[in-house]
Amino acid sequence: MSLRRTTGDILHALHAELQARLETAGIEVLETRLTHLAYAPEIAEVMLRRQQAEAVLAARKTMVAGAVGLVEMALQQLEETDLIELDPERKAPWSRTS
Repeated sequence: MSLRRTTGDILHALHAELQARLETAGIEVLETRLTHLAYAPEIAEVMLRRQQAEAVLAARKTMVAGAVGLVEMALQQLEETDLIELDPERKAPWSRTS
């Protein structure tokens, strides 16, 4: 059971449990609702740390992509201005298959 998929079943079970406990005091439970649901502090802290780590990783990927783009632009400008001529092997050593 999960709160997302079987909320009705959980509320029914909660209602039955409360009614059974309060019946001896003469109290009738008319309705049950979940008005606030929160993770335990320990779980929330771990989830926050994971979210922060994922954000750092995403930022690093963006920075690396930006750096690669800068290198590509610099190589292109060097070729266009005829300051230097690089053969294909020198421009992209990571694409060699040997």
